[in-house]
Amino acid sequence: MNAPALPLTPEQAAEAEARHQRALLLRSFEQSPLSKANFGALKGLSEGALDALLTLARQERGSR
Repeated sequence: MNAPALPLTPEQAAEAEARHQRALLLRSFEQSPLSKANFGALKGLSEGALDALLTLARQERGSR
């Protein structure tokens, strides 16, 4: 049997939450009819910041 999982450190929990939020952002973007610029504006992100988050989310999705 597997040993019970150890609780996450605050840093691990924060990173897990950030990863989850990036995954949600990517899913929302992929389902949105909006242009990248308009989607970013709706989320309060510059196009460059949105690109960076989407790239990271795609990498994380590929590593699962």
